[in-house]
Amino acid sequence: MQKNIHLRFGTSPKNDIVVQNSSVDLFHLELFSDTEGNVFITDLNSKSGTFINGKRLKGYTLLDSGDEVFLGESYHLNWEKYKLIPSKKVEIADKKKDSQNTNSTKTNSSSSTKSKPLANKSSEGNINKQLMLIYGLVLFVILLMILFF
Repeated sequence: MQKNIHLRFGTSPKNDIVVQNSSVDLFHLELFSDTEGNVFITDLNSKSGTFINGKRLKGYTLLDSGDEVFLGESYHLNWEKYKLIPSKKVEIADKKKDSQNTNSTKTNSSSSTKSKPLANKSSEGNINKQLMLIYGLVLFVILLMILFF
């Protein structure tokens, strides 16, 4: 069974990926990767901003291969390493990732980015569906506002 990836980035230890950088906010952004390999990025109203190819992100967008993502002015995010590979390869990648997570918890933890292993939660799929529903509703409301105002 293929899983979606939903990660929150920031300096707070409550994030999935903790980034120690002065231009990164406590809760800076979220990445969502679906089973088709699409990666969506959402800025969480960060003060220093999220920039894609030099343009400040407002809300969320779908990332394209090769897009450059910066948190604030100085932290480059290699977002493509969080992208799911569509097809049966995902299951193999998940097994490799599980073994890497087991090994990485035993090795050096002094890097500038710390990641927590993803927990297997039965509600994870529901949360991702709810997030996509919310994004859809926000877009619908914006379109209605544009049409009627």
